Amino acid sequence: MFALNDRQKDIIRNYPIGGGLEGFREYYSGFVAKAPSTPSFSDIAHSASTDRGAERLIMKLLHTLQGLDAPEELPPHRGSSRKSLNLDINDLYGRFPERVNAEAIAILLKHAIAKPVDEESLWSAVYGAVHEVSSFLTTPTRKKSYFLTPRDDFPLHLQNDWNREFFDDALIGLQEQMRDCLKDKTPYYAKTLVFVQSSGMGKSRLADTFGRTCPMINFVLRDTEDGYPPGDEEIVSFARKELDDHDYKTIFDSPLKKKSLLGERGQAVREFSAKRVAIIWSHCIAVGLLRASLRKFNTWIEMQDTTDELQDIAARRHELMAPTNGERSSVRAEFCREVVLEASKIAHELAMDPEWRKCFDSERPSAVREAIIESAKISPLLKDTQRLMDNLRKFGGQNDTNPLLVLVLDEASSLFTSPYQKEVNIGRYVAFNRIFSILKAHPMWFFILSTESKIEYLLPPNRMTRTEREGADYSNRPSARNPGEDPYPEPTLRLFPPFVALRLDVEDKRLMRSPKERAIELSKPMADFSKPEHMALFGRPLWHAYKNPDMMSRMARLKLVGGRESATFIPEDGDHVFAALSFRLSLDVCLENPITLPFVRRAVNSHMRVVMSMNQPTGALCTFTPSEPVVAKAAMELLCYEENWSNSIGTFARHLLQRGVIEKGLKGELYSRLVLILAHDWLRSGKSLVEASPKFMPTFTVDEFLTSLYAGEYHELIREIPSEILEARMNFTHFVSTSEHLSPAVVPELCHDLLRRSAALQLAPTQPTYDKLIPIYFGKVDEPFDTSQWGVIMIQDKNKTVATSIRSVFKEEFTMITQKTGYPSKRPKIQETSRESADKKCERPIGEKDMFIFHGIKKPILFLMFDMGVSPVTSPPLEVSYSNYTNPRVWAIHSRGHSRSVFGCLESMDPLGHCETFFSSTIVAAGKYVDIARENMAFEKLARAFRYPTVDKASEGGHTVETGHRGQDAMDGDGEIRMEET
Repeated sequence: MFALNDRQKDIIRNYPIGGGLEGFREYYSGFVAKAPSTPSFSDIAHSASTDRGAERLIMKLLHTLQGLDAPEELPPHRGSSRKSLNLDINDLYGRFPERVNAEAIAILLKHAIAKPVDEESLWSAVYGAVHEVSSFLTTPTRKKSYFLTPRDDFPLHLQNDWNREFFDDALIGLQEQMRDCLKDKTPYYAKTLVFVQSSGMGKSRLADTFGRTCPMINFVLRDTEDGYPPGDEEIVSFARKELDDHDYKTIFDSPLKKKSLLGERGQAVREFSAKRVAIIWSHCIAVGLLRASLRKFNTWIEMQDTTDELQDIAARRHELMAPTNGERSSVRAEFCREVVLEASKIAHELAMDPEWRKCFDSERPSAVREAIIESAKISPLLKDTQRLMDNLRKFGGQNDTNPLLVLVLDEASSLFTSPYQKEVNIGRYVAFNRIFSILKAHPMWFFILSTESKIEYLLPPNRMTRTEREGADYSNRPSARNPGEDPYPEPTLRLFPPFVALRLDVEDKRLMRSPKERAIELSKPMADFSKPEHMALFGRPLWHAYKNPDMMSRMARLKLVGGRESATFIPEDGDHVFAALSFRLSLDVCLENPITLPFVRRAVNSHMRVVMSMNQPTGALCTFTPSEPVVAKAAMELLCYEENWSNSIGTFARHLLQRGVIEKGLKGELYSRLVLILAHDWLRSGKSLVEASPKFMPTFTVDEFLTSLYAGEYHELIREIPSEILEARMNFTHFVSTSEHLSPAVVPELCHDLLRRSAALQLAPTQPTYDKLIPIYFGKVDEPFDTSQWGVIMIQDKNKTVATSIRSVFKEEFTMITQKTGYPSKRPKIQETSRESADKKCERPIGEKDMFIFHGIKKPILFLMFDMGVSPVTSPPLEVSYSNYTNPRVWAIHSRGHSRSVFGCLESMDPLGHCETFFSSTIVAAGKYVDIARENMAFEKLARAFRYPTVDKASEGGHTVETGHRGQDAMDGDGEIRMEET
């Protein structure tokens, strides 16, 4: 228990408690009377997290203490940044019971019940309780953000990364989307834009950057101390605040406008009254916070020089509110405290107003919004808003297409649960949106951000199902957004489409924009491509904030399994398996299957899948798995632990493939990718699955990969392939996909870019001849990259019961190699035979045709044909051959079958034999923001100009303008790629 100093004792003497605790003591007596035995104070404190009565008892005590005079005058506890002990208690109230030390609460209970009260001991116990919750928060038990703090230097790294120059095309896309939303004259619900994207993509950073040029009120509703920017704890506590018992009873017992609509008095009326209390209080909180924020912000605006430009005002406000040394600025903290004090008064006055409560007497869709619009009680908010807008218009430099103000709710998912509740309740979030809609006539916008995306709540579909409509009470139901009187009119007021155009590969693109940095980057040795700092260039900006490789790897593994610090990879969990395999195999979801909708939402919410677009009427998401070397490596580490791989394959086959959740692809392409990844992991795990992370070699040879892929009895035959090929280096860890055909002009740079991000390529479904491309490198891996030393392994997948041949693919004879004959020193002369006569009727060899994409390549090509649907009977399971005409020479390995008798890696990577189940299951908007989202699929287009548009000039607003957008400047009018460097 804390000892009070003399100044604090003087304050207490000036503000005696008197009868301030009598109401609580009566409540306590009632609680004890209902208890089966007389509980000790410690028993009550410990049971509060499970017993509703004990929880409400302690909440009643904290609320009573808040209402006394002394805590408003008493200073906060040592180490607190708050203004008074009252705000400390408010924070304690908001965090109870999950994060409160039970022993400290027990001491406080004991002193509050004592008669007479020892006031010094009571307030010392209060200080002890608020101090204990602060200490307890250093090791939180529940985490919502994606950051960990295992090292003290990480916040500094994150702060430095936050202050880096922002990659501005996402900002341009956001501004364009806002303009497009208003160009559509269809009636809309509110000027609310939800940033929908998986974690680590830079949502908060984008909103913050917008506030540098547009006046902004930005609240970070993070309820933990990790993450960046720091949370506004006072705002969080207020936004989630519950009613005290007295006010609850007042509203609960208040008369209803139309009791006759509710049927006879009884259970139905009591249930409706409880719902009514919840929805009334949620709207009081929303109106109170919004109105207080606008009033306090207007006070600051009125003190500014009206000769300034609006952008100057925004920049000044941004600087004042920006974090300092990783902590909130004193101005921001004071602003939040003042807002909460005023918002509390406004909310309470509204809750006690009978006329305001009448707005919530009907459950009819949109009845609440219509009643609020017509109510005189909303007039003060409208007047405060108009006053602020008028003051902002006094500043120069305004643009009619830009808003005068933006209000941001960051980490908005914290509104979905109360501090002591686990179940999701969206009523408070709906209330905020409903109040936002009432202000849509003003030139102000509202941005909604959340690390835990919870898309189904942030952006509900236009039409609820009957089950959703009947299953949720009107205090926990999305707004119907009806424009008229009909209960279910068409169309509803539209929601603006979510903003998804947040950049991947930010650091890589930044380097490639500078000619000097570009030259350095493209000359990096291949051995550098597996270094953590290089891998962090690709994917979400989050990875670049980590300067500690172990920390980055740990976080990537954690994010794959949902972001909770105590979470582990469960190979029987479909969400975990889908996340891990997606970042290795480049999986697509079957959008035609309705069961995939919640599955995809979870993948975006918790497992880092990236949103391409959203169908607002249905809520369906178009998503993809980005190419992120950091995450691919993390997935490998999770899968290679003990029997995780084999069990994951079983889960994937039974629960995802067989249920039609995953697009299976063509000709066994998905199974082929799996086998190739298993061979990679068997090689990099040291060919023994152990508890430690796999050995992440910078590169490995083609020879090592092939002998890991195929069964041991074929290794000697494989080594008849020339050493030039076998000694070439590889480094792929995952697959990416494209929808565009290969062409000669793009292949050299494409292979270089694939090597740089340790990726292999799944080709377009209609690509002639080939299905996959794995880049290889013939140069020295520790010397600057030589662009003439690239090479390829090309793969064709066949999943038919009828055998095919290499000859049928290339339209020429191939010479078969055996272990006895080896590779002949001279090309054998092909004798004229009846088969050769038949060949003359065939097309010219593929190497002489325009469709052959490797003309001019100086290195031999390795071609793998997987004839997986064939059971070898008369033909050998594996053959090696080489071309006689094609230049460059093609060396081919033709395998027949799909089992471990062909693919040796299956013997150890899948000891439970789940690959057999897997194989049987695989048988068969326009605008800048749209372009940005599509460009995040790094190899959707193959020309380098698609990934790295050329910087041409600066626009009037100072933003860079890119040419070569999506590779178009490298194309002729008919779409053919020109040969010159773009």
